[in-house]
Amino acid sequence: TTNFFDSWISAFAYMFQIYFDFSGYCDMAIGIALLFNIKLPVNFDAPYKSENITVFWRRWHITLGRFLMSSVYIPLGGNRKGTFRTYCNLVITFFISGLWHGASWLFVLWGMLHGAGLVIHRIWCKHLNCSMPKFLGRAITFIFVLIAWVPFRATNWSQAKGLYKGMFMPEKWNVPKFDLDNTLLFIAGFIIVFFFPSISKVTQKFKFYKKK
Repeated sequence: TTNFFDSWISAFAYMFQIYFDFSGYCDMAIGIALLFNIKLPVNFDAPYKSENITVFWRRWHITLGRFLMSSVYIPLGGNRKGTFRTYCNLVITFFISGLWHGASWLFVLWGMLHGAGLVIHRIWCKHLNCSMPKFLGRAITFIFVLIAWVPFRATNWSQAKGLYKGMFMPEKWNVPKFDLDNTLLFIAGFIIVFFFPSISKVTQKFKFYKKK
């Protein structure tokens, strides 16, 4: 679609869909494992509340992040080989992360976007020594992640290009017909994502889940 509102609503809808899908099956896996007295590590921790992209990757698919860190980033040299090499290692790691999700250049693009985001964040913090209010950092991170989800969800380049065109260079500005059910779902999604604690935080308050 090249309609501005349809494009952004589609992007937001998928952003919420993947969030609740991932959160849901991570929570179910932890709960089912506890029935057998197995304590699985937390794999999802309210990532859309992150104030920057680095924190996002400490909260989104945590076990994958640890695996890529120990198996790809550190063996490549991590941050021990100088600034330029560190940035290259980050980009390579997220290039591989994209391929891990599927044999598609769209997944690679998604990974490269996140790799570039991490590099920019490091430059911003370590070299430019800049900072910003947390609420602004969260808003920027949220929008960046939203934009990066487009190639992850698209089935082909034409679809991804069409959605980006509708988001940033729209040919139409038709306001969609008001739908109360969908509007309430979007509002509920925002409230849960930004104001509710993650399930991992809730379960850790229970005695049976606390570390001995």
